[in-house]
Amino acid sequence: SGARGRNMRLLLRGRVWPQGSTGAGGSTDDDAGGMTLWGPSIPLFPEGADPDTRSDGQSDRQRVLDALRATLALKYSPQAIAYRRNRGLRDAGTCVCVGCFAVEGPVAGGIAYTGNPLHARDTSVHVYAARGLSEAVEDGAHDVDAYHVCRVGGSVRLRSIAPRADAATGAVLPALPVLDDAAARAVAELALVVEERCGLPQEIDWLLEPDGSVSLLHARPLPAPRAHLPESYAESEAEDAAQTECPPPALLDGGITAGPGVVAGPVHIVRERDDVRSF
Repeated sequence: SGARGRNMRLLLRGRVWPQGSTGAGGSTDDDAGGMTLWGPSIPLFPEGADPDTRSDGQSDRQRVLDALRATLALKYSPQAIAYRRNRGLRDAGTCVCVGCFAVEGPVAGGIAYTGNPLHARDTSVHVYAARGLSEAVEDGAHDVDAYHVCRVGGSVRLRSIAPRADAATGAVLPALPVLDDAAARAVAELALVVEERCGLPQEIDWLLEPDGSVSLLHARPLPAPRAHLPESYAESEAEDAAQTECPPPALLDGGITAGPGVVAGPVHIVRERDDVRSF
């Protein structure tokens, strides 16, 4: 009943899981955690409205069921189909679980990592943030802010603020950080608490509430660092410098590296979501 006077929403967050995978902490499989599918968010208990029946005649129960069906149907979205094809999974070989979260309209959301699966010696907590829901960080469709927070002391040792543009005109707007240092530190502290409870480095989804508190949506173990990758950013940069004194100009630049390395093969241009189906 306390939620009826607040701007509450129900978030539905699905995940495609390879059948038989548990995401257990001892697993080193990068796919052990599956693939995230963000379903629709629906309003709950709007101000002055009857919580049982809305203006469109739908009850809260019917709205939740419709949103649940829409989330489960994302198993057949282009991204999920590409995920299964790339891993040789059949439709019957994957399942979908859905988590439901009742939250107040968040100020910001994102992901935090208590370890770096690419560089074992990097012990900072990596915080990625965007305004609104953490979906904006997970789907990779937009640039996001990045903060590296020291595990001891909580100082923010790196800030990368994403550029902003006016949605109507495309004009570049002043770069304003999504989080201040205190908020970034609060997210890092929450991630470290989860790590301590679980006994392993963790990836968490979080939301920054209007009152300044940080809420946990989801946590899963991080994969172990790859043995063949450099153990620190410094080593990686030193190796790159040793290989060539005058590197060729970059074809693409910017963004946040998800998986460094060298690849080769045909280029597949994706202009629309349906183009992913033939990738």
